[in-house]
Amino acid sequence: MFRYYYYILIAIILTMPLAIDVLANNTKNQMESIVDIHVTGLKNISPESIKTVIPIKVGDPFDIIELDKSIGYLRKWGIFDSILAQPRHTGQGIVVDFHLREAVVIASIEIAGNYPFVENKIRKQLSLHAGDIYTQQRVDDQIERIKKFYSRQGFIDTHVYVSKNNVPEVNGMDLVFHIKRGNIIRYGNIEIAGNTIFPKGRFISAINPLKSYSRRRLQNAIKKIKAQYSKKGYPRARIKVTKRQVNIKTRRIDIALKVYEGHLVRVQYTGGKYIQRKFLKDNTLLFQDGIVDEFEVETSAKHLESVLRKKGYLQAFVTGTFVKGAPNIMEVTFHIREGQIKPIRFLSIEGLSDFSMSDFENFFHNRRHSFSHNGAFLNDKVHADNEFIRYIFRKKGYLNATLSPWEIYPTKQGFALDVVIPADMGYQSLISSITFSGEIGFDKTKLLSIINIDEGDPFNEPDFNQIKDQLLSFYADNGYPYADILAQWNSDVDHNIQLHFEIFAGKPAYISDVLFVGDVMTSQRAIRNAMAIKKGDLFSYQKIIDSQLNIRRLGAFSSVNLSTIGLEDERDQILVKIHVEEQRPFLLDLGVNYSTDNHVNGSLTFSNRNAFGWAKINTLQITAGQELSRVEIAWIDPSFFGSSFEMNTNAWVQYKQKPAYRFIQTGGALGWLRRLHRFAVLFRFELDRNYFISGDSVAADADSLRNNTISRISTSVSYDSRDSFSNPKKGFFVLGSADIFNEYQGNEANFAKISWEGEYNISPVSWFTISTATRFDRLQMIGSNVSVPSNELFFLGGDDTVRGFEEDVLGPKDANDHAVGGRTRWIINHEWRLHLSDSFQFAGFADIGALANSFSGLSWINSRKSAGVGLRIITPVGPIRADYGIKLNPADNEPRGRFHFTFGYVF
Repeated sequence: MFRYYYYILIAIILTMPLAIDVLANNTKNQMESIVDIHVTGLKNISPESIKTVIPIKVGDPFDIIELDKSIGYLRKWGIFDSILAQPRHTGQGIVVDFHLREAVVIASIEIAGNYPFVENKIRKQLSLHAGDIYTQQRVDDQIERIKKFYSRQGFIDTHVYVSKNNVPEVNGMDLVFHIKRGNIIRYGNIEIAGNTIFPKGRFISAINPLKSYSRRRLQNAIKKIKAQYSKKGYPRARIKVTKRQVNIKTRRIDIALKVYEGHLVRVQYTGGKYIQRKFLKDNTLLFQDGIVDEFEVETSAKHLESVLRKKGYLQAFVTGTFVKGAPNIMEVTFHIREGQIKPIRFLSIEGLSDFSMSDFENFFHNRRHSFSHNGAFLNDKVHADNEFIRYIFRKKGYLNATLSPWEIYPTKQGFALDVVIPADMGYQSLISSITFSGEIGFDKTKLLSIINIDEGDPFNEPDFNQIKDQLLSFYADNGYPYADILAQWNSDVDHNIQLHFEIFAGKPAYISDVLFVGDVMTSQRAIRNAMAIKKGDLFSYQKIIDSQLNIRRLGAFSSVNLSTIGLEDERDQILVKIHVEEQRPFLLDLGVNYSTDNHVNGSLTFSNRNAFGWAKINTLQITAGQELSRVEIAWIDPSFFGSSFEMNTNAWVQYKQKPAYRFIQTGGALGWLRRLHRFAVLFRFELDRNYFISGDSVAADADSLRNNTISRISTSVSYDSRDSFSNPKKGFFVLGSADIFNEYQGNEANFAKISWEGEYNISPVSWFTISTATRFDRLQMIGSNVSVPSNELFFLGGDDTVRGFEEDVLGPKDANDHAVGGRTRWIINHEWRLHLSDSFQFAGFADIGALANSFSGLSWINSRKSAGVGLRIITPVGPIRADYGIKLNPADNEPRGRFHFTFGYVF
């Protein structure tokens, strides 16, 4: 043992000079200043950008810890695959040499040969995105991910290879994943063993061998069969796949299933006269867990007892018995004594002065009995309801309110209870003073506006800590992210409250620079213009969040992530890192619509979502059809001059045919759109030139059919709370608009158009939806003897207004009995939709509408009404609707009804 101590002592003596020398050098380094920073190895980034990112600066005392943090900041930037930093001594001080090697980044990722799957579904399988660092290993991982995905979908022997293209100007790499899908596997021989309850055909039907094989589809089929076993009384049924054998030549897979049906469990319920058996079965754990033994029976009994008590049966008592009957049969009986439920007929709190019962009752466990609530008295929830009452009292300054035991009186009939809660609210504590001390940095008036309280207000004790959080958020959003606040309150003998906030604002923080990752095609200027925070600004959490939202609104990126560098070290200079993943800019969309009124209509749309790298959108759309042919170009700026307004400018030429006229129109428009969550506000200017080819003038206005040049100034406001655009089940939509028209060439008419439309959807149950849509339109003349052009008039009848009638046949008519349009219109469409599946619906509808030239011409009597039934098929590209409408008040010589078929969006 002594020998070991001897060797250790010798080692310490020999290494001590070296340790002393290292310590001395480090101490010397700490005392010396940085005289220069050299950066080498860069190709696309300037050395000045690196010097902005790293926290060490020329003139600072050299600190090895700061050097390590500088390396860490460069790593967080995420664009280097090699970072070396070495300090060296010179006669003047320390020179720090950085040698950096820029990583090759993924410039873009394309998917080819992905049929039958949409591209986005393949992209979701990838963990590599544009802007990430390129390595061959990561690319190989993506290949395996794609192969496994196709294998899960039933394609065997799928081949994936990658073509690469260097993009030296951004030190990037374009990747194209080429997929040659394998052969589809179909089911061959299916063997079922161990089944006695269900025939083999039940299993075959669930598996559905007409569809191709996939592991997930087979698992879902097995899950479906197990649910059928459980419903039949075999909750312990198990199904195991014992064989999967693929024949590559025949492209077939043979599978074998082994079924363990387990015991038949017969469950009976005794007692519970007023409780539905389905409710009991749904809450019996045996059917959920699939385990049947004495312990589980007892557990299920206790669970049923708990559920019944929550339902209002306070004396509920449930026991369970478990008996093994005939072979493979288990008899389970639950004995239920629910007792008598005691609904609450009347509930009040005595002694309220500043409150009403609505402030409390909607959040009580004990509530009055009503149509929507059983309102049973729950004795075990009395304490929780008392705590809620005290909480509401304290929010209004009643800090010492007391509650007496609840007074419960049976009604005369004895079937219900009247409940009275005696309360002594005591005194109310008001705020007598609010003071701030320390490093405040802002005017007291400003701070008071932030916390939104003032002297004389009731003291909200439960939310007092939120006041501190509001102040901290305010400081963090105004350049002081390191602020600290000590919040206190005191009460005097008169129960007045003094609030005091001791604030330590700390040092201000600024945005020193903005770092970009993934901006291969998009100019940094376009991204900077969309940001709410700029280089040199005071730090603000809120502005960083707003910047991220604004960049996402540009539409050029599939993902946007903003993070900070330096905040965790409490630096006064903060870096903002923006990591974007650019979307494929060029899109080609094909669209087809059909309706019995407008016939076939096809469209071809070419879009560039990142035009010139400016994060702007330009489109070219060509539409062709019997009723409408149109060519339109558009330019969309999602963030107009860096604001939250979207600018849209477009120009078009179109041919349009209506039953009353045909015309050619050239036009252009400029608009600004502002979205506020569910709200949207639009302002638009439009200029049109109209050339009429044929048509009928309005009977009361022979000049209505005329060539003209007309301008339109439009303003509209909308609100949309619907849960789905194409297939809403709940929510409502409201749109109000006002247009002012000024005719430059023609009859120089001036008029206004006022429109309102609304839609309300409600689903009392998940499989049934009631939808009501209303529309009102009015043309208001400005001046006297105003002639309105025919193409601005309203029409009625057809697929999108009143079904059962042909398109645009209702309303004012000429001497030849042809509809020529009107100036005032209202429409109501009711629909009742029965959801037979996720994509198939049966519908009933009732439509009503009226069209005239004045308000006096509109009435319920002269309105046209129809009703009918229809089918709906919801597809990813729009609904398919087949409706048959029957006129409820047909005129002489009118057909009784009409069939409507549409593909695409109508209303």
